[in-house]
Amino acid sequence: MRFAFPSHLELAKTGVTRALGMVAAAARQGLQATGQPPLWAGVDATCGNGHDTLFLAQAMQRAFAAAPWHVLAFDIQDIGARSYTYVYTMAYAMQSAREMNIPFVVFDRPNPVGGEQVEGGLLQPAYSSFIGLYPIPVRHGLTVGELARLFNEEFGIGVKLTVVPMQGWQRRMLQSDTGLPWLMTSPNIPTPDSALVYNATALFGGSNVSEGIGTTRPFELVGAPWLDGQKLADRLNSLRLSGVYFRPVHFTPQWGKYQGRVCSGVQIHLKDRNRFSAVPVGLRLLEAIREQGGARFQWNAPKGKDRWMIDLYAGGPELREGKVNISDLLARWSKEAAEFRLRSKKYQLYQ
Repeated sequence: MRFAFPSHLELAKTGVTRALGMVAAAARQGLQATGQPPLWAGVDATCGNGHDTLFLAQAMQRAFAAAPWHVLAFDIQDIGARSYTYVYTMAYAMQSAREMNIPFVVFDRPNPVGGEQVEGGLLQPAYSSFIGLYPIPVRHGLTVGELARLFNEEFGIGVKLTVVPMQGWQRRMLQSDTGLPWLMTSPNIPTPDSALVYNATALFGGSNVSEGIGTTRPFELVGAPWLDGQKLADRLNSLRLSGVYFRPVHFTPQWGKYQGRVCSGVQIHLKDRNRFSAVPVGLRLLEAIREQGGARFQWNAPKGKDRWMIDLYAGGPELREGKVNISDLLARWSKEAAEFRLRSKKYQLYQ
């Protein structure tokens, strides 16, 4: 069995998957990464193959119910962020392979935000969810193959795992250093810069601030109708954060939060991608928005028995509760990230 996701759509087009009795299954955005989640099933128009989207554990069980399978393989591009769900699709698939007593193979892919920087605190187990299943940092610095090795040993999956390594990738490389074309992992990650800034601004998905969804610059644009973008940019640029410049902007989301309404805010310009530290940028941006917005800024409240979305993004309640100042939180998270970096070295496949 094979998971086909954007670049290996070409394999599905050839008919090889059908000839070898392979089944294509995609993650939450669909086989061609064109949909808004959750998508459950469909037929790809270019190759005629049916596919399931493996969005939750229940979908995983449904997709694999028609045993016997001989092997389960994962070939999906990740973006190097804890809250990006494709690696948990992988984890659930690994669990399914273990339950079926079949091997699991990962065809490794570059981490587009590099393998040297590790940022953010560890997710607290009580806040485990599909946007953060295991206690890893916000920016983990590992490839999907390395993560599979770590998940398998550290979190007790215990599947018979094989990682097919890449040739030529080095930890210092960002996507722009690989010479490879970028294929969108989802409609909201259209460029490698989207992947880099996602680690800074995804947390606004748990608030009433637009993270640029519904624009051509998702996660690079942040704002709301009640913000003053010029004052916000001036405040942030005065901090002289490494590798980044904040430009005041107005934008109008075409879907999502504030659809059809003009938002004022900032665009995150990456001046030096190698010096850009996403987590401090995200937290200082949050701090400045809360200072300016006052009571107009709100976290999105949970419905019913749901948990606070911001707690799931952040891996704990600290940002929502506001009991720890940003500098102290960054210092604690930096220590946790450093400890994870040392612990994860034994799972690394590249220098």
